[in-house]
Amino acid sequence: CFGICDHCSPLLLAEVSQLCVALGSMEETQRLLKERGVHLDIKTIRNGVKRFARRARTGQKALSEMIFANDKLKGHRVVISVDGGRLRIRKTKRGPKTRKGRTHYSTDWREPKLLIIYVVGEQGRIDKEFSPVIDGTLQGPEDLYALLWNYLLALGVSEVDEILFIADGAVWIWEHLQAF
Repeated sequence: CFGICDHCSPLLLAEVSQLCVALGSMEETQRLLKERGVHLDIKTIRNGVKRFARRARTGQKALSEMIFANDKLKGHRVVISVDGGRLRIRKTKRGPKTRKGRTHYSTDWREPKLLIIYVVGEQGRIDKEFSPVIDGTLQGPEDLYALLWNYLLALGVSEVDEILFIADGAVWIWEHLQAF
């Protein structure tokens, strides 16, 4: 009734999820929460964040299907933009801790593949009536284009007047677009 899942309120799970993303590790999240008077163990944090993300993804899919289910986009201009980003993933190294009691770590760079779909008006400005679709994946370009395909099917791409594809000169974007 109140949306309590994993013994936490939706607000607490949203905050814990944001902290996990913003901070370097779940241990730091646990430490910051403990300072605020919230005592959660790492396993509870991990499971809560995973389930919160799963529920958010399900809600996002349901919302996009609800938004794009009707003919609201018929006769509009849709913009699709694809790009890559940079993300560091922190991995703990084995071995002794530092003098300050911290563990050593290494950070590997990953490139998430990102996607945004939005509607523009006659003057080329974003149409505020339609909320944009923003998504991405840490998988390869094939998975990103599969996501794009699903969104375009949900949009009813055959009813759209014009589709503008915006991207930089990255080779992976244009190679996969031609096959798309």
